[in-house]
Amino acid sequence: MCRKYVDHVRSVTVRGRRATAIVARTEPYEVALDWSSPILDGTCTCPDFTEGEFCKHLVAFGLALLDRAHGVGYSTGALRQSISTLTS
Repeated sequence: MCRKYVDHVRSVTVRGRRATAIVARTEPYEVALDWSSPILDGTCTCPDFTEGEFCKHLVAFGLALLDRAHGVGYSTGALRQSISTLTS
């Protein structure tokens, strides 16, 4: 299900091991991921996240970052490991 949202990730900004974007499939939501520590951290402005869930927008954003990482020059090893546990 999260893969459907990957094509709707826009305005990606990556700084070190932190990234922000907008995920806009039906409504635009601001998302942020931080993989600088062993535990992936994220925020999203969607209702599911405000109820305490690591939402589909964050997973889609992580997948989009991994898809775009080749040749961009940012480290995704920790992000790849964290995202794989969420999508399995």
